[in-house]
Amino acid sequence: METSNPLEGSLYATHTHAVKRLNQLIEEGREGDAWAIIHEYEEWLDLHTDEDQDHDIYSLEYIGDDSEYD
Repeated sequence: METSNPLEGSLYATHTHAVKRLNQLIEEGREGDAWAIIHEYEEWLDLHTDEDQDHDIYSLEYIGDDSEYD
């Protein structure tokens, strides 16, 4: 997913990674580890909520080389 919004891209990448990791753990028979990830990302992975439901997500401003705080 390409987006001009870095936060949206980061959220999408994190969600995609979590889902892939869940599938991998389940295939390996590591259901306990999969449940741990489900609980960690429960808010993002909840399939029983309205797709249009907004979540409050806060992002810290980048602080480092080439930032306005450098």
